Amino acid sequence: MCFWSLLFSPSKSFSQNSSLSFNHLNVTNGLSNNSVLSISQDSTGFMWFGTKYGLNRFDGRTFKVFKNDPENKNSISSNDFIKKLAFASNKKMWIVTDGLDLYHSEDNSFVTVLPQTESLLKVLQDSNGNLWIGSLTQLKFKAAKSNKIIPIKIAKENLQVSEIFEDNNHHIWVGTSAGLYELFFANKKLITRRHFSSEFKNSENVDLITSIIQDQNLRYWIGTKKSGLYLFDKKTLQLTHFVKNNNDKNSLVNNNIRKILVHKNGSLWIGTQDGLSILNPYTHQFINYQHDPTNPNSLSQNSIYDIFQDKSGSVWIGTYFGGVNIVYSVNTPFTFYQNNINKNSISSNIISAIVEDNKHNLWIGTEAGGLNYFNKINQQFINYKNNINDKNSLSSNLVKAIAIDKNQNIWIGTGLGGVNLFNPKTSSFTVFKRNASNSNCIASDNVNCLVVSKENKLFVGTDNGLSIYDIAHQKFSHIATGGKTYIEKWINTLFEDKKGRIWVGTPLGIYVYQDSKLQHKSFKDKSNKPFKYNINCFIEDSHGNMWVGTYHNGLALLNLKNNTYKIFNTDFGLPSDNILSITEDNDTNLWMGTDNGLVKYNRQLNIFRSFNIQDGLPDNQFNTNSVFHDSQGRMFFGTYNGLVSFIPHNIQRNTIPPDVVLSNLKLFNKGVKVNDENELLNKDINYSNSLTFDHDQNNFTIEFSSLNFIKSNKNKYAYKLDSFEKEWNYVDIPSATYTNLPAGNYDFLVKSANNDGIWNKNVKKINIVVLPPIWKTWWAYLIYFIIISSIAYYVLKFLKARADLKRELYFENLRAEHQKQDYQMKLDFFTNVSHEIRTPLTLILGPIEKLEQLTAENTQANKYALSIKNNTERLYRLVNELLDFRKADSGNLRLYFFEEDIVSAAKEIFNHFQTLAEAKNIQYTFKSSHDSILVYFDRDQMEKVFFNLLANAFKFTQNEGSISLEISLNDQQVEIMVTDNGKGIDIDNIDDIFKSFYQAGQNIGTGIGLTLSKSLVELHKGKITVASKPSTETETGKTTFTVVLQLGKNHLSEIDIAPTPIIENHDYKEINEYTPEDIIDDAVIEDKTKTANILIVEDNDEVREFIRQSLENQYHVYESENGLEGWKNAIQTLPDLIISDVMMPIMDGLELCKKLKTDVRTSHIPVIMLTAKSASIHQIHGLQHGADAYITKPFSDQILQLNIRNLLSLKGSLQKKYSEQLLQLPIITTEESSQEEVFLQKLQQIIEENIANTNLDLGFITAEIGMSKSVLYKKFSALTNLSLNEFIKTQRLKHAVTFFQKGETNILSVALQVGFNDAKYFSREFKKMYGITPNDYIKNKGQADV
Repeated sequence: MCFWSLLFSPSKSFSQNSSLSFNHLNVTNGLSNNSVLSISQDSTGFMWFGTKYGLNRFDGRTFKVFKNDPENKNSISSNDFIKKLAFASNKKMWIVTDGLDLYHSEDNSFVTVLPQTESLLKVLQDSNGNLWIGSLTQLKFKAAKSNKIIPIKIAKENLQVSEIFEDNNHHIWVGTSAGLYELFFANKKLITRRHFSSEFKNSENVDLITSIIQDQNLRYWIGTKKSGLYLFDKKTLQLTHFVKNNNDKNSLVNNNIRKILVHKNGSLWIGTQDGLSILNPYTHQFINYQHDPTNPNSLSQNSIYDIFQDKSGSVWIGTYFGGVNIVYSVNTPFTFYQNNINKNSISSNIISAIVEDNKHNLWIGTEAGGLNYFNKINQQFINYKNNINDKNSLSSNLVKAIAIDKNQNIWIGTGLGGVNLFNPKTSSFTVFKRNASNSNCIASDNVNCLVVSKENKLFVGTDNGLSIYDIAHQKFSHIATGGKTYIEKWINTLFEDKKGRIWVGTPLGIYVYQDSKLQHKSFKDKSNKPFKYNINCFIEDSHGNMWVGTYHNGLALLNLKNNTYKIFNTDFGLPSDNILSITEDNDTNLWMGTDNGLVKYNRQLNIFRSFNIQDGLPDNQFNTNSVFHDSQGRMFFGTYNGLVSFIPHNIQRNTIPPDVVLSNLKLFNKGVKVNDENELLNKDINYSNSLTFDHDQNNFTIEFSSLNFIKSNKNKYAYKLDSFEKEWNYVDIPSATYTNLPAGNYDFLVKSANNDGIWNKNVKKINIVVLPPIWKTWWAYLIYFIIISSIAYYVLKFLKARADLKRELYFENLRAEHQKQDYQMKLDFFTNVSHEIRTPLTLILGPIEKLEQLTAENTQANKYALSIKNNTERLYRLVNELLDFRKADSGNLRLYFFEEDIVSAAKEIFNHFQTLAEAKNIQYTFKSSHDSILVYFDRDQMEKVFFNLLANAFKFTQNEGSISLEISLNDQQVEIMVTDNGKGIDIDNIDDIFKSFYQAGQNIGTGIGLTLSKSLVELHKGKITVASKPSTETETGKTTFTVVLQLGKNHLSEIDIAPTPIIENHDYKEINEYTPEDIIDDAVIEDKTKTANILIVEDNDEVREFIRQSLENQYHVYESENGLEGWKNAIQTLPDLIISDVMMPIMDGLELCKKLKTDVRTSHIPVIMLTAKSASIHQIHGLQHGADAYITKPFSDQILQLNIRNLLSLKGSLQKKYSEQLLQLPIITTEESSQEEVFLQKLQQIIEENIANTNLDLGFITAEIGMSKSVLYKKFSALTNLSLNEFIKTQRLKHAVTFFQKGETNILSVALQVGFNDAKYFSREFKKMYGITPNDYIKNKGQADV
């Protein structure tokens, strides 16, 4: 280190109290060439460098290089040897190469003023705006208001102009090869004076004047190329000469002077061929700086060409081979000591411990480098390391801690080497290690920390707890932390406060040793969170506050009064939460080492200021507890890369807020130039007030810079885009990128802070406009408005027309709906009437059949009865036809196709009208091309078609007319034609003939016959047509209806084709065949036995009375008016058969049937359902509820009688089946067994399980099975035709036989085992059943036939 201090005079002080630190810029940083010949700063604040190749603009972060472009006339005229930069007014700059260019900063353009052939050297624009130009041969001049450049003759011969300078009197001083000249204007004339012609002779050995300046006392300093430095006092005309003196280190460093700078502090900075000299102009003493290869902060290269001081006071030095050197105006003079194998140095760069002895020298511990003694006076180090051959050497090179006791003995804690005591007088070490056989030893050889208390006791923190060494008595004692695990025993740090308390830091918190006791210290924060952090270090400040550095939990301030704490972390401005070391300076500021740099905490301002490598530190990683504040106020910190030393008071702060500039614009990550094809910039972005982007240019980047050149990498930036962003974006990289920015008007704002966080309140602003695409411009929206308005007009017009049409359609639909409703009401009326007619028809058809039978011998009465019956059947057909029409109209009519003979079916209908034809004397003929034609058709429905066609033919054919039915086979089709010669159909009506309810010219009929016929034929996938010729007065008419059906079944779906019926064989015996005559006889002759009971459930009194009269001669008949009464009657009487209507009040027939079939008491009773609903779906529904038969109204009495007889016969068969099973084999049930079989199986099981129980009777079983006696008795009798008591007795006797067969001979025992109390009674019943007494049976050993 070099320290120098110069005095102005006895009354004035001039000093620079620290050595210079040179920062470097070169080609690796973006400089175009390391030969820097000229330096300047423009009015904006950019730094400019003219080099051997290229012109450079520096914004503190990046260089922008200007080079000649042959295709661009506005580029610089030459890249080579930019010798001089001189700023003119209006943001312009003069550039001297071999020629002269004028740079316009607003658009970054260059104008060539003088060509390269001029061999120019210097240029100066004076305070009046005049331009002075020096070349190899002459001086030239351009007046401020003139564009003409003229030569000025100041000597007889040509001369080289090497320097031009303007003094305080606006006189121009010109240094030439012919000497020193002074030029000024007087009375509009140029006056020329030559100075010191004898000193600066015009000869071959003449010395060039290279630099002229005026100091703060207005004295002139003149630098020459060979002769060193001259001081010219114009008042006294005295000339003083300064040259290099090899015997005086404080003399000029070299006589070849290239640049002289008057520093703001008054000193002269002199750049020479061999380094930098700084001259005190009052004491005339020099301090020299040259390149030092071992010092990275020394001058980069000695050949200096230019020196410039910027607005902030930093000095820029251009060298010929070393680029640019910068001496910052704000200094952070950190001194660091590192290991150097070439000279005396510290033994290792990893510094672990630092202490000071009473001679103010340092003892420094290192990792792997042992112990170092540093003599501050001579700056020399002495190293102490482990020597395995010397037992008195240091025990381990891993030095962890150092402490000095009152006797100035040095105590060293090591890793794996225990504690070492160093005696400075003998330079020998005494080692204290762990000895398991000796209690007077250290707790562990791994020592982490040491402290010597005021009582001169050595406290040793290890990985196995705390050891205390009484130095006076040479005795160890151990204090346990109370922990059991390794981490609980570990001690990180020790510290003694002003009260003599020893603070112990562990990975789990804080302990305090006081009054020979170690106690855990508890602290809590505001949220009541306990302090259980990993402790790195302690410090007690000058106010008695205790500060704790933690491992990645920040800095903690302990309040010892209320045992609370407060944490400071990165949120408060710390660069890291890992606080490794702490100390306090003389101004009560805290200094902390972290793993991310050095931190100063100003407690008064509550501000954290951080320092890192960019501030001159050797490393950002500091070491734990490696810190010391010496007696002279100097700080020492240990890092992983050397020992750092500094005086806190000398650490300066940059208080100048920096200007921010816009430095570059990129579009789609490609730089935008002024007046390029993008048409975004017509001048430099920093001088632009606004930017206008097209809609497809909305992906751009704006780069900006803070014009603070002092440690510019630490500058901070903030930007935001007003109207797009609400908050500032704080960044370290000075650029802002926006993508897909929507069209709009925005303001881009940017501000910056310098290296010490001082923000400039002046915000740089530029307006940004993103134009909408052509389809989003105002005139585009106008066109859209016109188009939309036009469309809206026509849409509204269309909607109005549509609304009118919709209204018309609504009324039309309303009329159609009313018609449909009328039609539906008519249809529903006919349908409901048809259903209602069915019940009266039942009461007509049933009795008339009886009447027909009773009047068989009375011909006249029988004729009337037969007529009534035929018309009743006709009325029945009409009702069915109307119902079929209703189904067909609703799409619910289902056909069942069988392959049958269409000829026989048609012939049968044809024959039905034979009597009518004879009565009307109509020629009635039937013809068929084949005797039999097989067609898939639904016979019932197709008969209705033929019946309707023939009925219409007879209706409209007069007497003695003709009607024919012809069938023919034609190409896989069969045609059935019905032809008559009646009155025919008008041509106007023929298209409406198949419409519903249409009646052509008369009101006879329903108007649905042909409609139904057409629907039925179409359901057969056929077609029906009509051809008619109306009759006239002279000629009969003719009408032919043709029905065409297809052969085969390909035109039908599989679900429509009904399978051929299969007659299944049942287990029960078939009933005897009978004839209608038998039924008639049975009806007349009363059956006196009346063995069956029948329950009739019907809400219609007349129908119920009719059925009762029909059945009462043969059966016992019971009656109920509704389903609920029928249910009650059924469970009381248990009839043999039930006849029930479907539609009844309170409980309908289907619900009644379901209850009957699901109740065990009545499930065996057959049920016949009567209903007016003839559809198959209704029949299926009834059968699904358990009905045994389903008869539609009106029904034939014969059909009802036959169904009753069949069901009773079936019931008798089942009785025989069940009785035989009970008496012979046990009943075995399965999942498919009926309820009756399950009932009988359960009953049989109860009897079998209780056969020995004498109480087994009807009462016992009813209790077990859950049924009343009467119901149980009747149900069992109904199922088996057996008495339950007799069945129990039979079962007992059968089991007795089994016992006898097994060899049992004791009759009483067997009787008891089968439930008989009395042996005599048992014997009597046994004989009654088997015809032999038990004794005889035993004697015969079962040979009797039982």
